[in-house]
Amino acid sequence: MTSFQDSETIVLDIQFRIRSILGSIGPTLVKVGRSHVIKGPCDPPELEALLYVAEHNTIPVPRVRRTLWMLGLLKPEEQDAIVNDMAAILTQLRAFHPPKEGVVASAQGRAILDYRIGSHLVGPLQSHASFHPFLRVGVPLGNTAMNFGDLQPITTAIAGR
Repeated sequence: MTSFQDSETIVLDIQFRIRSILGSIGPTLVKVGRSHVIKGPCDPPELEALLYVAEHNTIPVPRVRRTLWMLGLLKPEEQDAIVNDMAAILTQLRAFHPPKEGVVASAQGRAILDYRIGSHLVGPLQSHASFHPFLRVGVPLGNTAMNFGDLQPITTAIAGR
C-alpha cells in the first residue's frame, strides 16, 4: 500500500466516523450541529453563486463560514500513483458479479438508495425493465426528448408536454 493509500484510508475513516456520529444529510453534506453543515466538494461556480445571492438579495441562503481549497498539493508521481490506484480499483469493481443477476437491489437484496430518485430508500425491483420506468416516473423512453445526462438541461424534457 502506498503512502497515499494510507493517508486516503485515514481520511475516509475520519469521514465515516464524522458521518456516523453527526449524521449525513446526503452525498455531500454532513451535519455538524443544529444549524451547521459541512458541504463538499463544491465547484467554484456554486460557491460564487451562493455568495452573490447572499450579498445582493434578501433570499435566505446558507451562510458560508469558511472555504478550504486543496489544489496543487500532489507531485506528478503522486498523481500518477493515484491514477494507477484508481485504475486497479475500477478494474476490480467492473469484474464484480451481482449476487442476483438482473435485480435492482442492495447487495443483501433489499431497498436501494439512488439520489436520482431522492434521498429515500426504494425497491427492491425485480428487473431492470421495471426499474427504468420507475426511474422515469412511468414516462416511456420514446417520449423523452432529452435525458438527465445531456449537456444543456439538468431536468428531463418530455415530448408533447
